[in-house]
Order: sequence, then C-alpha cells, then structure tokens
Amino acid sequence: MPHLGVKVGVNSDDSSDMNATAHVEHQGLGLVDIIDFKWLMRGEGLNVHVERLQSDPAYALRCLEVAGQSANDAVRDAAARVRRFLGVK
Repeated sequence: MPHLGVKVGVNSDDSSDMNATAHVEHQGLGLVDIIDFKWLMRGEGLNVHVERLQSDPAYALRCLEVAGQSANDAVRDAAARVRRFLGVK
C-alpha cells in the first residue's frame, strides 16, 4: 500500500513540500470546517444539514448568505472557509 505524503530522498535544505497536504487530508480539513460551521450556525438558532450543504449549491448559498450577515465573527469566518472549500461563489 503506498504511503501518502511521504517523499523519499529529499535534501535536508528542500523545505518546499514540508507543509504540503494530500488530497484526502484536504477533504478531511474541509469536513472539519463544515462541522464547525454547522455547530456555530446551531448557536445562531439555525440547523444546517451537512450532506445537503455539500450536495445542493442553492441550499449552501442560502446558508452561507445567512451566516455572512451574522454579528458573530466566528460564524462569518467559518462561512468564508466553507465557501472556499465548497467553491460556492
């Protein structure tokens, strides 16, 4: 089984890939952002359906627009991360 993210024969002064992430790792980080967003929105009194957020662009846009109007900085920041991860314009 291949090892993801392992580079063999790297010079000690080659730090260009030191902070690289694998595609699978990026997806995991995005899911963490979505779950964070879900619970922050719950604190705002709104329930976010995680699977629908990822599969229904119109629903995602509505959720993100509502979050963008929040007075809570953490909600707006989480919405911006989710927007970038999902590629919602």
